[in-house]
Amino acid sequence: MLSKATNIVVAVLFVLLVAALGFEALTASQQIPSEPQTQKFRVIKDNPEKAEDSALNEAHIDQQTAERKAKQREARHVLKEFFVGFVEIKLTDLLIAIFTIVLAVKTAGLFRETARLSDAAEAQRVDSLRAIEAAEKSAKAAQLNAEALMVAEAAQMYLVIERSNVEQIYKLGGMYNKSPTMHPSPSDAPWVEYRLRNYGKSPAVVQSVFHGIMLSDPDAHSEREYEMGQDGMEIVGVGEQGQVITSKYDRAFTFGDVRSIVADDKSLWFFGRAVFIDHFGRKQTLEWLHVAQKCRWELVSHRTTRVDEDSES
Repeated sequence: MLSKATNIVVAVLFVLLVAALGFEALTASQQIPSEPQTQKFRVIKDNPEKAEDSALNEAHIDQQTAERKAKQREARHVLKEFFVGFVEIKLTDLLIAIFTIVLAVKTAGLFRETARLSDAAEAQRVDSLRAIEAAEKSAKAAQLNAEALMVAEAAQMYLVIERSNVEQIYKLGGMYNKSPTMHPSPSDAPWVEYRLRNYGKSPAVVQSVFHGIMLSDPDAHSEREYEMGQDGMEIVGVGEQGQVITSKYDRAFTFGDVRSIVADDKSLWFFGRAVFIDHFGRKQTLEWLHVAQKCRWELVSHRTTRVDEDSES
């Protein structure tokens, strides 16, 4: 745009120069060359009668010359006034117009540059959002992979029942003859010996174990009462079992209770909870529930859950 403005200014100056040269040529063409002095002297010498006419003609020529010079001065004055006015007014207006055009073009260019910058910023914002979304997906995928790895490599605890007298209880109930004297007679209370086995791929640190044995109606939801089975910590290696833990029914147990278990009037429950820490420092809780049926313990539920340390605290 700057080159266009320069071309316009050069063209205007060229037009002014051409106008000045044309005016000079016009005024020069109107001048009548003066008659040579030698020719005038020759005419007067050869023809004295025409001397008087020649004097008149010379006076007339001088008058025309004076009028022509006056017109030339007036034309120069008019041209001067035109150039002065043009320089003072027209040239100033032209420069203002050129400046205005340049300013308008530059402003339009600025708007275009601003629009391009805005589009570039919007594109960059979209790219940033896509990059953030991709990073979030990658982080989530990495987290899922890490969690899957920890689950695959973490310790997994399971309850193994070693011994119990539930089989003798069922045998004893089969021999019960329902005599009134035997019903309140005491009998050996139920007990269970068990271990915690680690079948995972990393060691586990057992922090505490709580358990209990309860006799209740089959359809009743009695509150479980836990007692401590193991207080001290114990490290259970991969594929190893912890120490033997014994849980025993801590209330009076009679032949009538034995008969109610065999006749399915009541249910005998064995339950417990163990807290351990895996190799990755995660605290987990193992919970189990068994019921006595047909001379043995049947598994009802067995689950491991993560302990949220924030909610625990």
